[in-house]
Amino acid sequence: MSLLAIIISNIIILLVLYLIIIILINRHKAPSGVIIVNEPSSLKQNLAQNIKLVIWNIGYAGLGEESDFIIDGGKNLIPPSKKIVQK
Repeated sequence: MSLLAIIISNIIILLVLYLIIIILINRHKAPSGVIIVNEPSSLKQNLAQNIKLVIWNIGYAGLGEESDFIIDGGKNLIPPSKKIVQK
């Protein structure tokens, strides 16, 4: 293995470790004090309005409730049939 390949692989390993450490340190921190600058006068009126949300759950790209997906604790990586996916 050449010296350049060893240096590049060490840099990649260090970057991955750095990212893992940053993620582990910051994963449970809630945002600290939030400051609103130049608060519009209509803000309090707008907060009383209803908000409508649309949720589109595609179920792991076509896997519906009939599928036994491994990430959900199941045993399969693919849907049981083409008919289930089309549904």
